[in-house]
Amino acid sequence: MDENKSGTSLRTCPFCMEQIHAEAKKCKHCGEVLDLALREIEQLKRNQLQQSPVVISNNNNNNNNNNNNDDGGSPHININSGTAPASPVAVHHKNRLKYCLFALFFGIFGVHNFYAGYYGRGIAQLLLTIAFCAVGEPGAVGAIFIWAIIEMIVINRDADGVLFT
Repeated sequence: MDENKSGTSLRTCPFCMEQIHAEAKKCKHCGEVLDLALREIEQLKRNQLQQSPVVISNNNNNNNNNNNNDDGGSPHININSGTAPASPVAVHHKNRLKYCLFALFFGIFGVHNFYAGYYGRGIAQLLLTIAFCAVGEPGAVGAIFIWAIIEMIVINRDADGVLFT
């Protein structure tokens, strides 16, 4: 190990041969992970992403009744502590056919958006439909119907980013 002018210990990155701090866990020049434990975790993450979705929880709940993780499925990573949370978070897949049928038959009321988790859009469509019906503007309601049809064609993920099945 070398020392620079300020007295900080340095070492050479084995990947890019640049000088880095001796305690560095990741090279600031090439981005490679130097810490073996972190390298294994990143490799596991990459492998798991290729096999099944990883559910990330930002749950700070310190409830001691959640000590079982027996689902046997995807790993669950708590981004606050780096450890697996006690209870898994389920990923619910929405059905594309249901979404399309809701858009086709109830699109002016925003039902398809509520189904997919786009609550803001759903409320906007519902309120606009009520407002335009109240003032007697059927053309505007037709525009909201066209809006729903376009969403039916274009949208293929729910609000959480999960593809429709």
